[in-house]
Amino acid sequence: MFSCWKERGRKMIDKKSARRFCCEDLSKIENYQEAISDMSQTWDIHHRRETTEGISGKELIRRGEYFHRCASELIFLTKSQHHRLHWLGNKHRLGKTHTAESRKKMSRAHRGENNGFFGKRHTTTTKKKISEALSGEKNIHFGTRWYTDGVKNVRARSCPDGFVEGRLPWKKVEKRPDVAGEGDAETRSLRRWQT
Repeated sequence: MFSCWKERGRKMIDKKSARRFCCEDLSKIENYQEAISDMSQTWDIHHRRETTEGISGKELIRRGEYFHRCASELIFLTKSQHHRLHWLGNKHRLGKTHTAESRKKMSRAHRGENNGFFGKRHTTTTKKKISEALSGEKNIHFGTRWYTDGVKNVRARSCPDGFVEGRLPWKKVEKRPDVAGEGDAETRSLRRWQT
């Protein structure tokens, strides 16, 4: 579905893309004011029928009812609400995990030239934008420190009881055979913090 996004500190709506979904004034879509005024998250336009009747987007497209809808058939949802809605609606995968064999196949299928980012590099401008987006108070670890009780490491804003500042040294651990991929699992190892 179509998303709003931020540009230079203000919320933007790509009206050309939005027109594909709504044939009326966009301000008539429910939650429009919240979507354009909220600077903290991304908002998506969503079809109500996907929510209320459980009809998939593909089915709406097949019926010719996906594009150019009236505002009353659409709603703005936050990116997380939209994701949660589709994830919870995807009941056939809920609570299931991929087998080790499936994970290996998916890994092989996205290696090398099959990877969408293969042969590409982030531009200096993009690297700078990523850095700015994750710097200072916007970083999830801002204001946190490492603490240890001699057995495990924890990252927190203040020192938990029984812990001291710092962390345990690296230790060498063997990869689990089910995620080691090709090669001898016993010879493939990695270094990680003790926990």
